[in-house]
Amino acid sequence: MKKFALVLVAVFTVSTVRAQLFGIGLGYNFNFISPDSLNYIIDEYNKRTFLTTKMKHVSGVRGLALNLHGSMKNIYWTTAYNWMRARAFAEADDSIRQLRLKMDTWDLGMGLVLQSGPLIVVPGATIELGNVKTQTRKGDDTDIKKRDWITPTSDLNLYSRLFCSIIIGGEQSLLRLFLEPYYRFAFFNIELIELNKEFNPGSWILGPPEIRQKFPHFGVRVMLALVLSS
Repeated sequence: MKKFALVLVAVFTVSTVRAQLFGIGLGYNFNFISPDSLNYIIDEYNKRTFLTTKMKHVSGVRGLALNLHGSMKNIYWTTAYNWMRARAFAEADDSIRQLRLKMDTWDLGMGLVLQSGPLIVVPGATIELGNVKTQTRKGDDTDIKKRDWITPTSDLNLYSRLFCSIIIGGEQSLLRLFLEPYYRFAFFNIELIELNKEFNPGSWILGPPEIRQKFPHFGVRVMLALVLSS
């Protein structure tokens, strides 16, 4: 986080001197994922006959984004820190099992301003460093929130995101609305075998020796931004 803060300060200093536009935004990411390997572990857990509520598949990861962006002529730059989460749970008569997927990424990207005016269109790409964690805890109705999360998986990964920013507000507006659809893909796999051991201690040995996941997905960021200089 200290390195990230230093990068933001450096970007702010350069931008306020040279950029045609500089802004800060707070947004929300909606990611639509279909993690087959993670959902396989959930399916194995759901084979327990005593469950009264089976755990649903993970299909979406959502969360906040803090963004800085600017432009120099028709070149657009962007950097953001993203906090994204997904949750699932299963219930039995006397216990609850919870699952949490955490994806935190820092991205740095560039784009090309294709259209200006009241509606600005900017396609571009980012490179991202991210941390993926799977966490779980188990308890009953009275103490589940007091239980500590166990973290079977915590791995760094490198991502890239192809995006198209649609900016509503125009060049003279102090407030802008961003609609940014994107596709994010990972360069490396995350190993989930430890999560399978935690979820399925009696049957994991009968399954595959390696359970890997990259978590590629489509998503969209909705963001409100304040123009600080232009």
